[in-house]
Amino acid sequence: MNAMRRDERYIQTDGTHHPLEAGSYRSRYWVWVGVFVGMVGGTLLPLTGLIMMTFAWFFGDLNSTLNRIGSMLLMTTIPLLIFGGYCLDIVDKAKSKPDEENEE
Repeated sequence: MNAMRRDERYIQTDGTHHPLEAGSYRSRYWVWVGVFVGMVGGTLLPLTGLIMMTFAWFFGDLNSTLNRIGSMLLMTTIPLLIFGGYCLDIVDKAKSKPDEENEE
């Protein structure tokens, strides 16, 4: 068997790193997906939940499935916004990193 360290798998013969290494374009793409899901989901889901709860309230059945789903959508707001903010922090750190290296 070829006993190779984990880091050596990413280094190609010319000394450059493999494109799937952490920090590459593909891993940064998923951070932007996280930003989109967190921020858009954190704004659209509570609005949808509020509309669903309003319909349940107007129709007078507060124990309906519509009211329960609306409540769950409202509760997912804060975790989604926290996740989107976390992903934005990762993007901000990645953008400020090259600036710090150029100053040295």
